[in-house]
Amino acid sequence: MSGVVLGPIDLDTARRLAGSATSWVRLLTHPVSGAPLVLDRTTYRVPVALRRWLGVTSPTCVFPGCGRAARDCDIDHRTAWADGGTTDDGNLDPKCRHHHRLRHESRWDITRSPDGEPA
Repeated sequence: MSGVVLGPIDLDTARRLAGSATSWVRLLTHPVSGAPLVLDRTTYRVPVALRRWLGVTSPTCVFPGCGRAARDCDIDHRTAWADGGTTDDGNLDPKCRHHHRLRHESRWDITRSPDGEPA
């Protein structure tokens, strides 16, 4: 597996990589699953692993009473990307296409309780 790093790297390797890097992407991962949870502001599209993680934390469309599986839903930024929203598990929800459009084409929106659950 040439070029693949499995696990932490030593300080000398980190310095060598940092010294030749032309750019950086900030990525925080779940400590157990390794799923990306927080990406830097330059990333709009939801990576596959983060999409899977969202399917674990919200297995269905978040619209009240909708049972469409998250794997068949759009992933929607709660705070729009254009308004400074981030691509991370704290700002993304699965919404079926119908409810995703409803959110953007009507006055309906989802509110959250202090613990982050839909209210």
